[in-house]
Amino acid sequence: MEDSGVPDGVEQERRTNLRLREQVKSLLGLTREFYTTCHMVAVGQLEPSKAKAKAQTVERQLSEMMARIVDSLSCRSTV
Repeated sequence: MEDSGVPDGVEQERRTNLRLREQVKSLLGLTREFYTTCHMVAVGQLEPSKAKAKAQTVERQLSEMMARIVDSLSCRSTV
């Protein structure tokens, strides 16, 4: 094990797994979008109705992302 507590080779695998990196990048982007929407409502720069619509879009994208991840995991477990 490395000092990070991650078994040898796992850290390198994470860094080279481009699909995983893209999924994490997408998740971070959606999280930032949601946070920004909440902040804009709090400071009065965005109407609650528009914020609700944006939040629903983010929620839909997260649900789609989760479905893809679950599908890919279920495909691996049946192989």
